[in-house]
Amino acid sequence: MQPVDALPYIDQEYEDPGMKRLVDQLIEDEMQAHRFDASKHTDRLPPAAPKLFASSSPALVDALDRVSGGQKLPALDTQRYTLPVPSSDTSDDDSAVMEWAKAVANAQAQLAHQSTRVGNLELLQQHGSSAWLLVNHVLQRQQDAAQARVDALDAATLDLNKQRKLDQTMQYPRLQALEHEWMDTVSRNIQLELVCKQMETELAQMAAYESELQQQQVALNQGNTNGAQNGSAV
Repeated sequence: MQPVDALPYIDQEYEDPGMKRLVDQLIEDEMQAHRFDASKHTDRLPPAAPKLFASSSPALVDALDRVSGGQKLPALDTQRYTLPVPSSDTSDDDSAVMEWAKAVANAQAQLAHQSTRVGNLELLQQHGSSAWLLVNHVLQRQQDAAQARVDALDAATLDLNKQRKLDQTMQYPRLQALEHEWMDTVSRNIQLELVCKQMETELAQMAAYESELQQQQVALNQGNTNGAQNGSAV
């Protein structure tokens, strides 16, 4: 991982439109290179809902299958809430007695059901508001705790950014001085390099000139030697 040397509170390069376009393009290229493909991560996804609840609630599995298949919820069976009267044209006394017994049992079941509903409504009227207020109180406390955590994180983030801005602002003059010193050093190094190149060129020219003089001296000495030998011979 490469270190990030950005100093957003004192860097002036980001105000340059060309630099901004370059940064935006780099961000876009990075996002395109790391585009999330869900098809490559199916092994990390949780199992489908019917498989997830198959062992705990078969009724829930049936409901999820019905919803996934686009089927509507079956209508409520209201037949059991009715009180049908046995037909009066029954000629068999035993059959009539059985039908009236079923009607009476159904009426008693309806009466018990309505009594239960009335009891539930009375309990709801007596204790429902308190239970609702208690639930709201618990939810409010949870919301307050979550909001407190959010506020603490926001405050910590703000303090961190303030400290970063303070540190960068305080170090800005030193960074400028170091940058100018670096630029001066680089400039002097370039000048020294140019001087060294010039001196190397002059030394090469002087060496070539010295070599030429030596060759001329050797040729001159050789000519004098040959002339002396010819004079002795005569």
